[in-house]
Amino acid sequence: ENFAPTKGANVIVSAEKRSVSIDGTEYQLEDLLQDANDTNTGWFSNLETDTTGAQVNVPVLSIGAGNRFVLPYELFDSNTGQNENGVEGSITIEFDIKSKNIVGDAPIIDASAPFSSAYTGLRFYPTRAVCLSRNNYTEDISDVHFQEEVREHIAINIIRNLRGEGMNLVRIYVNGKSNRSFIYTDEDRFVPIGADGAKSITIGSDEADIDIYGIRIYKGQQLGSTQIQNDYMAGMPTIEDKKAYRPYRDRKS
Repeated sequence: ENFAPTKGANVIVSAEKRSVSIDGTEYQLEDLLQDANDTNTGWFSNLETDTTGAQVNVPVLSIGAGNRFVLPYELFDSNTGQNENGVEGSITIEFDIKSKNIVGDAPIIDASAPFSSAYTGLRFYPTRAVCLSRNNYTEDISDVHFQEEVREHIAINIIRNLRGEGMNLVRIYVNGKSNRSFIYTDEDRFVPIGADGAKSITIGSDEADIDIYGIRIYKGQQLGSTQIQNDYMAGMPTIEDKKAYRPYRDRKS
């Protein structure tokens, strides 16, 4: 059976393979860490329970509190969610993570740029993910909530011209389920007026530890719900987990 994730990701962070790839270039972890000597940061494994009740060792990239893991990748630009000069600007962003040992609400993932009294782009707080544009700049209507101390697969899907019907949509999924969606206009942008978006994705916080199971970013691609569910399933630690989820996914498709 094929449990592989969707092909074509521009950014892949794989704890299982202990690899970081951006646009085909492989990076060494220590070159992307604020403090490469931090003993609480690195490629580790968690002892977790699968659907059968068995204990399994699951690979993770742990970012200890106080450290930062920085991906040199511009997530949002003026074409995000648009189609300037025939270049497709849809994007799908997937984070498979766990936030733990939380002592505050500082962001744990930041790919945002200041705009007016808010920001544009993406922020994850310890139990909440937010995606803002110039016109959709209120966190409470552009967010999803997730649990602390629990592995969660969060996917942000920015879709231009959904199904060819002219509607532009942001969807945020938690564990394969669409939890939040909102419309954006052809005039809207995910970067500030007259300025660029964040030039990197910063993961880490002074107020929490973060376990990264995987990251996949598909720039110029609008993945469908089934593909996002496939990617969620592909990251599950055991064949038993994947087989248990597949019938649910097939019912939802």
